[in-house]
Amino acid sequence: MATIETGKQFQKIVEEIKKDQNVLAFWIDGARGKGMETENSDYDARMIVKDNVVNQYKEKYGSKKNPEIEISIMTFDELKEHAKYGSEMSWDRYNFAHLKVMFDRTGEIQVIIDSKSMLSKKDQDLIIKDVLGAFINQVYRLEKNARDGNLIAAKFDAIEAIPFLLEAIFALEGNVRPYNKYLVWELDNYPLEKFPWKRGELVSNLTSVIDGGQLHKLLDILLTIRPIFKDEGYSEEFDEWKGYYKVGE
Repeated sequence: MATIETGKQFQKIVEEIKKDQNVLAFWIDGARGKGMETENSDYDARMIVKDNVVNQYKEKYGSKKNPEIEISIMTFDELKEHAKYGSEMSWDRYNFAHLKVMFDRTGEIQVIIDSKSMLSKKDQDLIIKDVLGAFINQVYRLEKNARDGNLIAAKFDAIEAIPFLLEAIFALEGNVRPYNKYLVWELDNYPLEKFPWKRGELVSNLTSVIDGGQLHKLLDILLTIRPIFKDEGYSEEFDEWKGYYKVGE
């Protein structure tokens, strides 16, 4: 839990770096950056500094003097390269979603921040082609295991299928998949535009699969999204399953 004293300490850092010309930009990320903080939220932030002081500022601000304050220090060029799709840090992309820079001496940072949570057409295609077939495969295995009475295997198949589904549907919207912590908040505040689910419907369906054992709802979801993906040019990913049990036309 972040204490009142921690909040004062963080604000002191903010006031200090606003006057520091070596600091090019600064913003709060994590839950606080998205306006989702709770009484347990730490202070997470990113600081962009000039190249010649990066090590010095990592020592000054990046070290864990207070475990409730974590500031990531980067240069401008490091920020541009950070979390590109396919890199080992690509998992960090959603961290940049829906953030507003606190101050920016370059005039370019907000555009870079916004681009991190969006996908280029190339990355969109790569992700969808990577995960859509995996989702269909898991539903196929689920349905066969359920048919044969192996409900434990079917449930595990369902659990494994859900991340592939979420990656695919958010990618079709041109966005990175939110972390599980933010999924409901993301869907409530930034609804999917290409899919027909009403507010809360998708999460309710997925929850009923996991908690309620309504495994066949994943097949219903597959049949719902199939024409949408096909209309967007991803017919091949479904057509190669033609004739397969339940999932193929």
